[in-house]
Amino acid sequence: RAGFSTNAITILDDDLPPTVSFETAAASALESAGTRTINVRLAAASGRTVTVGWSITGGTATAGSDFTGATAGTLTFNPGQTLANITLPVVNDTVEEADETVVFSLSTPSNATLAAPTTHAHTIQNDDVSVFWARTSVTNSEADGFATFEVRLSRPLSIALQVQLTTISHTAIVWTVAIGGMY
Repeated sequence: RAGFSTNAITILDDDLPPTVSFETAAASALESAGTRTINVRLAAASGRTVTVGWSITGGTATAGSDFTGATAGTLTFNPGQTLANITLPVVNDTVEEADETVVFSLSTPSNATLAAPTTHAHTIQNDDVSVFWARTSVTNSEADGFATFEVRLSRPLSIALQVQLTTISHTAIVWTVAIGGMY
């Protein structure tokens, strides 16, 4: 055809890369809740594959005894995807202990930039209970015929708890004491 020519046109991608961040800066759950999901979001969908590194960078919880699984990794957002997850498998032990935290941090994004929050603190709430004596000793006269021992719980319960008590002297006497849900 006369008068027509073919030209190549280049379109420059001048869109700013999306930002990547944790969905929230903090969360908490009972240790009996099991595996927790920590959400990481892109502020906008991208036409490119986005990656971001993550790692556990602090906290009071101990890997192996309070939680299992990876302590670092890379999340990949495929084109159009805006949500990726880190899983935190929490160990439901029977040790009464203080609440513990796991702190996650984001780093080294590719095709994105970091935005706040770049750290997420997850608190593992202890849900174990201890039973203990209110007093270390009780003295009664044999003529009284009975003695009162006060047993306490480290925290209120919504269910009944049964505690078996045993005395050790010349003869063993065994009692079973039912402790109500609230003390």
